[in-house]
Amino acid sequence: MNGLELAKNSGLHDFEVLAFTIDYAKATIVLNMISPMINNTSRQVSICITNFISISVSHQEPWGSGRYIYSSDIQYVRDDSYRLEIQLNSGDLLVVDYRGDEDKEDKRTVLLS
Repeated sequence: MNGLELAKNSGLHDFEVLAFTIDYAKATIVLNMISPMINNTSRQVSICITNFISISVSHQEPWGSGRYIYSSDIQYVRDDSYRLEIQLNSGDLLVVDYRGDEDKEDKRTVLLS
């Protein structure tokens, strides 16, 4: 499964956001999370998004403090551009626009540990 499939239709619900790293020169963003507990086990998950165009992040916490994903989705924007939108349980938003083919796994990778 690639990161795109994981993020669609709130597939990241209840993942805990740890950090995200931006490499501006390489146009890459890595989102580090911890998966929800399943059978008393959670996993660290990293999604790498390449060819990012823009990123917008809020940290206003309109619903109170929180770092768990409430909803996530991928939308086609135009041409070869897509938008990853993640809303946290704090009400804050992380929005990343990027270029790429929806089905190309090399554009978004998921690393599990």
